[in-house]
Amino acid sequence: FETIPTLETLPRISRLLQKGEPVFIYVNGALQGVYVISTVRRTMSRSHGVIFSATCKTLLHAAYEGTVDPRISFSAQTDVPVVDLILQAMSPFGFGTVIGDTAASVYAASGKRIDGRSNPLPVQALKHQDCQAQEGETAYAFCARILNRLGVVLRQSVDGKLLVSAPDYNQLPAYTLAQSFVGNWPPMSDVMLTCEDISSNDGVFSECRVRGTRSEQPGVNTVAEPDVTVLASVLPARSQYTSFVQATKAKIIKDKSSRDLPRARNIATLAMGMTAINGYTLTCEVPGIVSATGAVWSIDTIARVYCEAFDIDEDMWILERELMQDRSGGQRTRLKLIPKGALVLGEIPT
Repeated sequence: FETIPTLETLPRISRLLQKGEPVFIYVNGALQGVYVISTVRRTMSRSHGVIFSATCKTLLHAAYEGTVDPRISFSAQTDVPVVDLILQAMSPFGFGTVIGDTAASVYAASGKRIDGRSNPLPVQALKHQDCQAQEGETAYAFCARILNRLGVVLRQSVDGKLLVSAPDYNQLPAYTLAQSFVGNWPPMSDVMLTCEDISSNDGVFSECRVRGTRSEQPGVNTVAEPDVTVLASVLPARSQYTSFVQATKAKIIKDKSSRDLPRARNIATLAMGMTAINGYTLTCEVPGIVSATGAVWSIDTIARVYCEAFDIDEDMWILERELMQDRSGGQRTRLKLIPKGALVLGEIPT
């Protein structure tokens, strides 16, 4: 954020904009998130006076940089809820709750209910057996290492809680993005001022093979080494690696923590999904920060994309959202979308 206070408001702004202070961001009364000021820059010139520039980051930022307690260790004959491990690692950073209700978080940020959202993830049902924090490992990396094997990721909800989530591709479209040469606009659509799509094989693979480590647990096959290959066919066609001259481009991973086939398959699927978001992306800019349907643009939502220039008429998933407002350009939103199903994390245990 950047602000130029008057002489009257200068003392108050200077007092409020301090590193470490919490910030709550609202759009049309809808909470967009809880943040903390990480950097404040002040400049003064004859032409502009005093300018404050503040960079705010999510509450997870401290855990991205802060080191996990290396004494955290757990090993048992049976799996234990991962919630206990996550809270043990994240409690020093002020977190005390883990939730799985992504729908509630999206409802709050968008300001409108979105039909067809999936049920909350049963976070208490997610379990893990062996856990050992590594020296110098960040707290977030420790949590991600556990959760990624279960087909989920760790994010922050709009009200500042830890949110275990996976992409929701079953929901109905909340917006319509449109570009037309003849003015054939779908109902309640937002006009794309600019639109660009990129299709690439860079960093994208035709298959991913994960070789695990045999389990030493009683009652588990101690001879066979888990070995799983996931093909690009699990991805939407636009996001897949394709080549007429080099049909195969494999990624092979040795993962010592994958001690059974489901975990190895999830790691292979995750490796495919995380790179597949580069296989095809569509970026556009629309006027305003609230859509024609009255919902604030939000990530983890679906938009129907109607683009005559690129011959596209399909539903896509919003991966990134950038809200912008300034004196010269007014309000506008930049969106990055990917095909539904392109970001796959693995199968969530039931």
